[in-house]
Amino acid sequence: MNHHQGNHSNMHLFPGQGTFSVSSLTAALNRSRLLREAFDEIAGQTDPVAVAHDQEPLGPELTGPTPPSTTDLARAGRVELAMFTSAMAAHRALSQVYGPPTAVVGVSLGDLPALTAAGAFTVSDGARMTLAAAPIQRSCPGRMVHLACSTRVADEIIDRSGVRNAAPALVNDDRSIVITAPRSGVDAIQAAAAVQDVPAALVPVPFGSHHPELGKYAEEGYEAIRQFEPMPARIPVYSAAGARRYSFRGDIARQISDNLVTKVELPSVLDRGMRHRPDVVLDLDTSGSLASSARKVLPDDRSVAVCAPFQEERFPW
Repeated sequence: MNHHQGNHSNMHLFPGQGTFSVSSLTAALNRSRLLREAFDEIAGQTDPVAVAHDQEPLGPELTGPTPPSTTDLARAGRVELAMFTSAMAAHRALSQVYGPPTAVVGVSLGDLPALTAAGAFTVSDGARMTLAAAPIQRSCPGRMVHLACSTRVADEIIDRSGVRNAAPALVNDDRSIVITAPRSGVDAIQAAAAVQDVPAALVPVPFGSHHPELGKYAEEGYEAIRQFEPMPARIPVYSAAGARRYSFRGDIARQISDNLVTKVELPSVLDRGMRHRPDVVLDLDTSGSLASSARKVLPDDRSVAVCAPFQEERFPW
């Protein structure tokens, strides 16, 4: 296999919670020796951090004969570090195939591996920050509901529901919106969506996020990660929350923690990323969820290819 497939300018997308799939990860590890080598290398740096936080090391379990289920990892508070490790391994392997990315984009907690991939933090510190931030995010009140509609229709559904404090949390594309609402308002949101014939489904994470009233939790997150000193990033790093570019002249910990109170705008951040003229956009999500939105958002003129390596059995890595 040729690990250097031309001088592709590429951009890496780092996913947030709710879409991690152990089965997709293990299938890709079995298909790709390059990914397996990268995974072993990254897990060699993240497993000692897990052990120091009273967690079992992930590497031996996820590469062993009977890996835990995604649900098992989530229940044990281990899924976030598994996501970090797998995304960093994919980044490392894909950088060997296509060369280093010209820009990286993080979605929600995916900002931490994105920043790590850009050289702002060591792998060990990225893992420590992930373990520090994850329980704070999990403690956020509310639930997230996915609506298969536009932003305009989502606003109509919120108005129809009468649920105070419900607000759009993620804009994935023009047919995919996630809102954060109080737990007590979820039924009303789903009923209002049904009236408008809009499919609605609970996002499989038991908390709210990207909501302006989560300031207390954003402050807790800031205190949890402010001790980690960033280095200047080698490449531009974007956060899908607010479609922002990280500024290393500012307070990086504050910019990370502001994620919790800022709406994710995937179309806008992809538009900003396209200024770096990538001809390949690589979705590092094990479920390939970002690729489906990217294909809807990016120009349909074949100037840029969108790939989801974990989901493509014939992907050349």
